[in-house]
Amino acid sequence: MVKELVSKKQLGKLRSDEAAMLRRYATIISGDAPPVPRNALQVLFRAACRPDHAGRAARYFLFWLDGDSPPEVPNQAGANALMDLGEKQQEAMFETLAWWLKPGKNAESLLTIQDKIRGRFTE
Repeated sequence: MVKELVSKKQLGKLRSDEAAMLRRYATIISGDAPPVPRNALQVLFRAACRPDHAGRAARYFLFWLDGDSPPEVPNQAGANALMDLGEKQQEAMFETLAWWLKPGKNAESLLTIQDKIRGRFTE
Protein backbone atom coordinates (compact mmCIF):
# COMPACT_ATOMS: atom_id res chain seq x y z
CA MET A 1 0.00 0.00 0.00
CA VAL A 2 2.64 2.52 1.07
CA LYS A 3 5.02 1.02 -1.47
CA GLU A 4 2.50 1.90 -4.16
CA LEU A 5 2.20 5.49 -2.91
CA VAL A 6 5.90 6.25 -3.20
CA SER A 7 7.83 5.41 -6.32
CA LYS A 8 11.45 4.24 -6.27
CA LYS A 9 12.45 7.56 -7.80
CA GLN A 10 10.76 9.48 -4.99
CA LEU A 11 12.21 7.11 -2.40
CA GLY A 12 15.70 7.81 -3.78
CA LYS A 13 15.26 11.54 -3.13
CA LEU A 14 14.51 11.00 0.56
CA ARG A 15 17.23 11.07 3.17
CA SER A 16 18.30 7.58 4.18
CA ASP A 17 16.64 7.81 7.62
CA GLU A 18 13.37 8.96 6.04
CA ALA A 19 13.52 6.15 3.51
CA ALA A 20 14.23 3.59 6.23
CA MET A 21 11.32 4.85 8.29
CA LEU A 22 9.01 4.65 5.27
CA ARG A 23 10.14 1.08 4.56
CA ARG A 24 9.55 0.18 8.22
CA TYR A 25 6.00 1.55 8.08
CA ALA A 26 5.36 -0.24 4.79
CA THR A 27 6.40 -3.52 6.39
CA ILE A 28 4.12 -2.95 9.37
CA ILE A 29 1.15 -1.92 7.22
CA SER A 30 1.57 -4.79 4.78
CA GLY A 31 1.54 -7.27 7.66
CA ASP A 32 4.86 -8.83 6.65
CA ALA A 33 5.87 -9.69 10.20
CA PRO A 34 9.19 -11.49 10.54
CA PRO A 35 8.84 -15.13 11.54
CA VAL A 36 9.31 -15.89 15.20
CA PRO A 37 12.60 -17.76 15.82
CA ARG A 38 10.86 -20.53 17.75
CA ASN A 39 13.86 -22.86 17.92
CA ALA A 40 16.15 -20.09 19.17
CA LEU A 41 13.62 -19.02 21.79
CA GLN A 42 13.23 -22.64 22.90
CA VAL A 43 17.02 -23.01 23.29
CA LEU A 44 17.13 -19.84 25.39
CA PHE A 45 14.11 -20.90 27.44
CA ARG A 46 15.68 -24.28 28.27
CA ALA A 47 18.89 -22.51 29.29
CA ALA A 48 16.95 -19.91 31.32
CA CYS A 49 15.33 -22.68 33.39
CA ARG A 50 18.69 -23.87 34.68
CA PRO A 51 19.95 -22.59 38.06
CA ASP A 52 23.53 -22.02 36.84
CA HIS A 53 25.33 -18.97 35.37
CA ALA A 54 24.20 -19.78 31.84
CA GLY A 55 20.60 -19.85 33.08
CA ARG A 56 21.04 -16.47 34.69
CA ALA A 57 22.52 -15.10 31.48
CA ALA A 58 19.65 -16.46 29.38
CA ARG A 59 17.08 -15.01 31.80
CA TYR A 60 18.86 -11.66 31.68
CA PHE A 61 18.80 -11.58 27.87
CA LEU A 62 15.18 -12.70 27.48
CA PHE A 63 13.95 -10.00 29.84
CA TRP A 64 16.40 -7.34 28.67
CA LEU A 65 14.95 -7.44 25.13
CA ASP A 66 11.82 -5.56 26.15
CA GLY A 67 13.31 -3.70 29.10
CA ASP A 68 11.93 -5.92 31.86
CA SER A 69 13.73 -7.14 34.98
CA PRO A 70 14.41 -10.87 35.12
CA PRO A 71 13.69 -12.83 38.29
CA GLU A 72 16.65 -14.03 40.29
CA VAL A 73 19.19 -11.97 38.33
CA PRO A 74 20.91 -9.03 40.04
CA ASN A 75 20.61 -5.69 38.24
CA GLN A 76 24.37 -5.37 38.03
CA ALA A 77 24.68 -8.64 36.05
CA GLY A 78 24.41 -6.72 32.79
CA ALA A 79 25.90 -7.78 29.49
CA ASN A 80 28.84 -9.46 31.23
CA ALA A 81 26.46 -12.26 32.20
CA LEU A 82 26.00 -13.08 28.51
CA MET A 83 29.56 -14.40 28.39
CA ASP A 84 28.33 -17.38 30.43
CA LEU A 85 26.18 -18.61 27.55
CA GLY A 86 27.43 -21.58 25.56
CA GLU A 87 27.96 -21.47 21.81
CA LYS A 88 24.48 -22.83 20.99
CA GLN A 89 22.83 -20.34 23.35
CA GLN A 90 24.87 -17.46 21.90
CA GLU A 91 23.75 -18.36 18.38
CA ALA A 92 20.15 -18.47 19.61
CA MET A 93 20.64 -15.12 21.33
CA PHE A 94 21.87 -13.44 18.14
CA GLU A 95 19.08 -14.99 16.06
CA THR A 96 16.52 -13.77 18.60
CA LEU A 97 18.08 -10.30 18.71
CA ALA A 98 17.99 -10.03 14.91
CA TRP A 99 14.27 -10.94 15.00
CA TRP A 100 13.58 -8.49 17.82
CA LEU A 101 15.13 -5.59 15.90
CA LYS A 102 12.88 -6.10 12.87
CA PRO A 103 9.74 -3.99 12.58
CA GLY A 104 6.34 -5.61 12.75
CA LYS A 105 7.37 -8.48 15.02
CA ASN A 106 4.87 -10.18 17.29
CA ALA A 107 6.25 -10.19 20.83
CA GLU A 108 3.69 -12.67 22.13
CA SER A 109 6.14 -15.60 22.03
CA LEU A 110 8.70 -13.68 24.09
CA LEU A 111 6.09 -12.58 26.64
CA THR A 112 4.84 -16.16 27.01
CA ILE A 113 8.38 -17.36 27.72
CA GLN A 114 8.89 -14.55 30.24
CA ASP A 115 5.70 -15.58 32.05
CA LYS A 116 6.85 -19.22 32.21
CA ILE A 117 10.23 -18.17 33.61
CA ARG A 118 8.60 -15.92 36.20
CA GLY A 119 6.44 -18.86 37.26
CA ARG A 120 9.50 -21.03 37.80
CA PHE A 121 11.57 -18.49 39.72
CA THR A 122 9.05 -16.53 41.77
CA GLU A 123 7.04 -19.34 43.36
